[in-house]
Amino acid sequence: MSFRKIRTRGSLASLTSQSGRAQLAEACGSQIPVVIEDSGIESDRYTSAGGSDHAAAAKLAAHHLCEALGNSGEFASLAHQYATEASVERVESCKKEIEEKYADVKVAQVNLVDGEESHADMLKNTPEA
Repeated sequence: MSFRKIRTRGSLASLTSQSGRAQLAEACGSQIPVVIEDSGIESDRYTSAGGSDHAAAAKLAAHHLCEALGNSGEFASLAHQYATEASVERVESCKKEIEEKYADVKVAQVNLVDGEESHADMLKNTPEA
């Protein structure tokens, strides 16, 4: 593996695989190096990328959650944004891990923030177990 220093002149945040494509194309067309982090953007027009394994993180979270529940009970899942692929992948991977390995733990509710509603607001509307 080789590393090289690059200079960047800004950053680009992408919430979905389709957003940010025009900005990425413009930066690349202007010979501006682009580094993406934890992006699901569908393109190969970047200089470097780094990211998280969302499925692995969700499986680990599921294990610790179930352990904290004594491997029995219900929980509500609160995810930070419904529009990001990271949120969707983490929520789905967590649910799948629990369904496959922890039969006595149930997902009572999944809440995804839409950018307007806070987690505190969602908790007010979450029924008690």
